[in-house]
Amino acid sequence: MQHSQHFYLDTPQTLALRLGAGDMVHVTQGCIWLTLEGHSRDVWLNAHDTWSVPLHAKVWVSAQTQATFTVCQPASPPKSAKAATRAGRLLLAVAA
Repeated sequence: MQHSQHFYLDTPQTLALRLGAGDMVHVTQGCIWLTLEGHSRDVWLNAHDTWSVPLHAKVWVSAQTQATFTVCQPASPPKSAKAATRAGRLLLAVAA
């Protein structure tokens, strides 16, 4: 079962979240941008866009206008990075 959190942002609010690798951010209304700690490129999401967080990180979320979004955590995160890599290689091998 996935765990979801729902958020509402208005300008000029900025929200700091700790997100995990594989968490999904889904915008239901408006436009948001996300800045990952330690990274120079921002991610922009519009209504109906979904983005998968690539790594565990502190993320700042800001809204261009009023916005609502949901963060869904995966039902069962990988036990380790090695397990995730092995699983990914297995899926690629099966798909080939």
